[in-house]
Amino acid sequence: MSLILSGNSGTSTLDSSNGLSMAVWTTATRPSSPTAGQLGYNTTFGGMEMYNGSAWDCISGGPAFSYYASTGTSMSSGNYTKMIYDTKEFDTANAVSNSRFQPTLAGYYYTTAQVYWGLASRGTECLVNFYKNGTVYKQGFDTYSSTSFYLMQSSVLVYLNGTTDYLEIYAYAATGSTTNTGNTNMWWQGYMVRGV
Repeated sequence: MSLILSGNSGTSTLDSSNGLSMAVWTTATRPSSPTAGQLGYNTTFGGMEMYNGSAWDCISGGPAFSYYASTGTSMSSGNYTKMIYDTKEFDTANAVSNSRFQPTLAGYYYTTAQVYWGLASRGTECLVNFYKNGTVYKQGFDTYSSTSFYLMQSSVLVYLNGTTDYLEIYAYAATGSTTNTGNTNMWWQGYMVRGV
């Protein structure tokens, strides 16, 4: 026996053998007049969402990604340089392009990056920055103290609007250097914590 529930948001089916099948839509074809508490499966990002009365909240299946660097990035002395993470391990929503994370789903995102580079001397000032929309958003800072390399991680929780907002990673060192490569020492990862 099955029960079919229809409305302006599509059709949901409750079947005693197969369970509940929710209404399905894309971000572009969401219900035009949703009501608070309305649920559905969004194929644009592959997850469930619910209307909270003013916006759609992603409740499962938000974007997640992991990239690493297969080639080194040359950094000149005293300048901020965009880090290149060019090798995809996974990117569930194809939200990273040219080392820029720009998801199409509005929400709160946690992301962390690691930079590994060689430096010429001790005491060198080092920064790993999250740039949001082309300007510094959050900054990680340390002073290099090893004899031949520097390894630094930085993390941030950030709101991205799902349209124009994007993140990039920039690094700075007071002396010139070249970043290292590989999935264990030059990587960038992130995921959606919750929708708006």
